[in-house]
Amino acid sequence: MSTAVILAGGLSLRMGFDKKELLIDNESLLENQIKTLSTQFDHILIISNKGKRKYTEYPKVTVYQDILKNYGPLGGIHAALKYSQDPFVYVIACDMPVINHKYIDYLRSLLNNQDAVVTRFGDWIEPFHAYYNQSMVDTIERYLKSGRRSIYELLKHQDVTYIEEDITRSYTSDWGLFHNINTKEDLNQNNII
Repeated sequence: MSTAVILAGGLSLRMGFDKKELLIDNESLLENQIKTLSTQFDHILIISNKGKRKYTEYPKVTVYQDILKNYGPLGGIHAALKYSQDPFVYVIACDMPVINHKYIDYLRSLLNNQDAVVTRFGDWIEPFHAYYNQSMVDTIERYLKSGRRSIYELLKHQDVTYIEEDITRSYTSDWGLFHNINTKEDLNQNNII
């Protein structure tokens, strides 16, 4: 079994409306992600603190809320790991329009017993389009309760398989896989409208 997680709990302040409802070809970005991920995953968890839509038309989807509130993406990852029935979860954000099945397969092929499989960009990391291990739940919880919330800083002290930039660019040469939509200008730059 396999689980993908879509983090959809952001405030969308820069966009001015809820990004997960952004329409692309008469379909919300979130619905497009659900359909795309459904071809590769058995379960899809949506972590959202807005509304309680059930997505009954998508039987693989379950919606949950953060367990620890107001901790940003790491709080969403924490909730996803708590609710998942699988040892690893694949995590993306609801404002990332590009999903690459071959890259997911590549990341999946690297799963062992490590805490995460994450892409590195220079000295920085890309926390989405990444796998996280359920074994990290308690570590993340302690980290968040200590007042910290940086995924980058947390992973510095974990057993992480990092995918280097040159390998990742063989799957996404323009780094488009990691582009997200934060503003209306981003819509134009990504040729979405």
